[in-house]
Amino acid sequence: MRLNFIHRKTFYRWKYILFVFIFSACSSRLPGNEYRLTDECVVVLADVEKGIELVSVSDDYTDKFGEFDLRSKLLVEPDAETPSVDDYLNNVASQVREWTDSEKEKIKAAVEFAASQFKKLSISLTLPDTIFVVKTTGREEGNAMGYTRSNYIVLTESGLFTFQQSLISLFNHELFHIISRSDENLREKIYSLIGFTKCNNQVLPEDLKNIKISNPDAPYFDYYAELETIDGTKLNGIMLMYSERPFDGGSFFTYTKLGFIAVTGEGMEKAIVQNSGKSVLIPLDQVKNFYDLIGNNTHYIINPEEIMAENFNLLLTEKTNLPNPEITDELLKILQTNKQK
Repeated sequence: MRLNFIHRKTFYRWKYILFVFIFSACSSRLPGNEYRLTDECVVVLADVEKGIELVSVSDDYTDKFGEFDLRSKLLVEPDAETPSVDDYLNNVASQVREWTDSEKEKIKAAVEFAASQFKKLSISLTLPDTIFVVKTTGREEGNAMGYTRSNYIVLTESGLFTFQQSLISLFNHELFHIISRSDENLREKIYSLIGFTKCNNQVLPEDLKNIKISNPDAPYFDYYAELETIDGTKLNGIMLMYSERPFDGGSFFTYTKLGFIAVTGEGMEKAIVQNSGKSVLIPLDQVKNFYDLIGNNTHYIINPEEIMAENFNLLLTEKTNLPNPEITDELLKILQTNKQK
């Protein structure tokens, strides 16, 4: 999921755009709404009918919605009845829109840029045969610029109404989520670069479920980091985006707080720590070593998935003078040695 303020901070050199159009002239031709990403994978712009079909299916993201999620995504205030997952899915379906010709050209250029960089950097990936891209208004997800579910990308009106170089950045970011979702072993290696380790997925108890702000790009709670708090306490924690107050209007992004769910247990088997019947949640500002783990390449730090999606974009665009170039350097090595299934 990408937000407007992230993109305003990102500018890339025009030589990339020139390279894309040179590459485009040499690309093999496909049907009008299909663009080749790799030899095995095609990106397809979904029409309204196909888009509605895709977004109307419940999945691990929607199945985990809590009280805050449902109210904030459907803009339902506390005095009204809590909406259902079906209400959310119906609303998403109503937000699907058709592509304009100029939007198609922008996405074509973004796909071809990614394809050219995969070849240039010798990146090897496991991807679905088809990645659909759906256009929506964005109102279903707080006017985010883009997000993913299953094996499709959603780009929104605000995400598409931007300069070409910013759309390339957006597409790279969202594409990472599809890559991550398609190859669990690869994701485990990538997350380890910023100190996150695989564990069993946590089913959130009600006290956490009803305050969490769900992210369609990262619906699971199955990676932990070894943390040290500012008072010297050492613990394991899983990142959580949450709200400290009930939804009472506005964008859910304005409610966002970040923290870690404290977990305990040996090896991969973790359990959420309880104190007097309540789950232990450590606010991010109480964690001393967070930036020691994740570096300072990006301000988009809501969970390891988004952190590494940003680093993936920095890698593809060959951004230089990064605060922590070792992260993108090691990411490239992993992607170059990744064995396709």
